[in-house]
Amino acid sequence: MFHVFNKSIAGYKIFNEDLDYKRFIFALKFYSFRKRYSFSMYWARDYDINEIKGEKTLDIISYVLMPTHFHLIINAESEKDISSFCAKLLDGYTRYFNLKHKRAGPLWQGRSKKIHIKNESYLLHLTRYIHLNPVTAFLASHPKDWPHSSYGEFTSQKENICSFKNHIDVLGKDYEIFCEDRISYQRELASIKDLICE
Repeated sequence: MFHVFNKSIAGYKIFNEDLDYKRFIFALKFYSFRKRYSFSMYWARDYDINEIKGEKTLDIISYVLMPTHFHLIINAESEKDISSFCAKLLDGYTRYFNLKHKRAGPLWQGRSKKIHIKNESYLLHLTRYIHLNPVTAFLASHPKDWPHSSYGEFTSQKENICSFKNHIDVLGKDYEIFCEDRISYQRELASIKDLICE
């Protein structure tokens, strides 16, 4: 299992409206399956994410999309599967974004970074860190107010994009309390980090 993340070049805002977030989230699910059909064919069909089915190559455990970057937790049999997934995901979004904004060139800071997650305890805390990203950045006052993450799946215990039930024991209301307990602390850590980096 891996923590996968990437950010835009020079802090460039790459998610500008709901449609951008929706397209990327749709692609998360789409590229986690082996497909014989093109992404654009599925996306053009009113992008019903529940129609995406087939043989999975990996599982998305958790995610958050931020205006300039993203975090994913991915479970896969090999790093090669993750690298292939990320290449399709980022290349596809770059083409979409460049066409939409009439620009050319790279959008991301190179290849996505991957950090191996060694135990289940660390995994739980990492999901909280990921879901609190929008709160730490003061984009939302509570993680439930940020629609571009898997937080709602964890608290409702309904898997849609993600497959977490075999890996995460704390879900539902307990998970909500688990996250709320860290909001102030994570914001404090972020402010200290900013002071240290100045």
